[in-house]
Amino acid sequence: VVEDTTATLDDIATLFGADMRVIVDGLTKLSKMQYIAHTDILAENHRKMLLAMAQDMRVIIVKLADRLHNMRTLMYLRPDKQRRIASETLEIYAPLADRLGISTIKWELEDLSLRYLNPQQYYRIAHLMHAKRTEREEYINDAIKDITHALVPLQIDYQIYGRPKHIYSIYKKMHDKHKRFNELYDLLAIRIVTHSVRDCYAVLGAIHTEWKPLPGRFKDYIAMPKPNMYQSIHTTVIGPQGKPLEIQIRTEQMHYVAEYGIAAHWAYKAGQREPLQLNADDQQLNLLHEIMEIKDESKDATEFMRNVKENIFTNQVYVFTPKGDVYELPKGAITLDFAYAIHTEVGNHTVGAKINGRIVPLNTQLKNGDWVEILTASNAVPRQDWLKMVFTARARTKITRYFKHLEEQTHDKATKASLPLKPNEFHNYVVKHHRKIIDDNLGIIVPGVDNVLVHLAKCCHPVPGDAIIGYVTKGRGVTVHRQNCPVIAKDTSSRHLAVSWTDNATQHVYSANLTIYGYNRAHILNDVLQVISACSQCLRSINGKVANDKTVKISVTIGVHNQHCLQHLMQQIKGIPDIYNVSRLTD
Repeated sequence: VVEDTTATLDDIATLFGADMRVIVDGLTKLSKMQYIAHTDILAENHRKMLLAMAQDMRVIIVKLADRLHNMRTLMYLRPDKQRRIASETLEIYAPLADRLGISTIKWELEDLSLRYLNPQQYYRIAHLMHAKRTEREEYINDAIKDITHALVPLQIDYQIYGRPKHIYSIYKKMHDKHKRFNELYDLLAIRIVTHSVRDCYAVLGAIHTEWKPLPGRFKDYIAMPKPNMYQSIHTTVIGPQGKPLEIQIRTEQMHYVAEYGIAAHWAYKAGQREPLQLNADDQQLNLLHEIMEIKDESKDATEFMRNVKENIFTNQVYVFTPKGDVYELPKGAITLDFAYAIHTEVGNHTVGAKINGRIVPLNTQLKNGDWVEILTASNAVPRQDWLKMVFTARARTKITRYFKHLEEQTHDKATKASLPLKPNEFHNYVVKHHRKIIDDNLGIIVPGVDNVLVHLAKCCHPVPGDAIIGYVTKGRGVTVHRQNCPVIAKDTSSRHLAVSWTDNATQHVYSANLTIYGYNRAHILNDVLQVISACSQCLRSINGKVANDKTVKISVTIGVHNQHCLQHLMQQIKGIPDIYNVSRLTD
């Protein structure tokens, strides 16, 4: 309106109110973006569009309606424009509608996109559906009669009807499962709409009494709604003629939300109906936060759009916390992504995870319906290699921020890393001046000059109580080893230096590596974890490897205060049935 007429935004506000002014202003800004076919410019336009829309959910809804109108009139454009707009719609607008739960728009956008991107397949499926229409309708009518008869004893009001699958969803099933049209049996579903949740479960019981349910095909989204507010009971049964039959059961309100998603929040207001209990504000904030996190993580517009497609517009998996809370993550997400989805602090202190009650590595991919428990420790911190492990932009952003903050905190120490003296000059300087350097963070005393950085060797992981020795490392200050470390024993140069632990060294937590050997059996890994927990030690990582189904090798990295704690833990682990050896790295 504004860009095509003499009307101003102030005129809009006067006639329709301040809220409408905000929506029109957002749409006007979007319309000014020229969609040029160049990849980088197109990605930048999409980035700006998503950032603008995420600020106000109503702008997204109007934009989706506008895109639907464009797709319905696409036949008037040139073929190249048709394909470009259809591709853009399928990649961005249809997933966006799905994310907001607006299934009516999503389905039509997908079908229209397929018509222009793959017209041969679109019309072929449409023709096959039409040819089999009479046969399918007879089947559905028979099923509806059986269900109606089964529901008579319930004495409830309900609506029941058949629902054909959309062309694009059929195309996806044929493509993904490598099946022909006549090999698909779930082209139709029956939907039952009741007045109450109680009636939904009563209907479910009657249907499962009438027909046997297919294992693994039952989903209760009423008890555990999807993050996009979708609620319904899904079940697949062996219906008439022994064919699988999908049935959806929901209330009238759930049906309205399933059709219109977040738009139902305002539609109910406008229609002055009973108010819906929707978390529209939470939906807007969650989407905005995700988009902003992806913006911070991405170095340019092209990477931004790739991350959006991978993290927001991709297929989702739904997993549960031990308390039954449902979380939505992109397909490909791992347990560590889930930890950061719960909370930043949970992610930063993660040491392990359980899926469906079993200990799993942090890089285990999540599947629909997994029950995930994140194991944490107060002293645990993120690792650099996590950045290569995680799938979601949110997790990468949180980990990157942690290390950026850590870098800022340790900036002064980082500048101390380079030694200007040669090893023998450094040693002479120490002897001459008899001065001490104390690294408070590591609990190490180094007789020597000011401003030298101290490291604990990763090859042997010394802890307080160990006999230690320093090694002057070119460009990295002093590295502290255990005196029996094989690496230091091989070196005969003059770089060795006497070092010692401070009196308060045991106040800090140090890493130690253990290798555990045992006879393979059920729950042996869990038994090791229980002992570590009982000894109040900080677990940093654990990996198990089975050899020939008979023996198992478990590698553990833990945080301990001193050698005494470590020896006590090793004795406790040795006491576990079927464990026959526990050794420390370099022992």
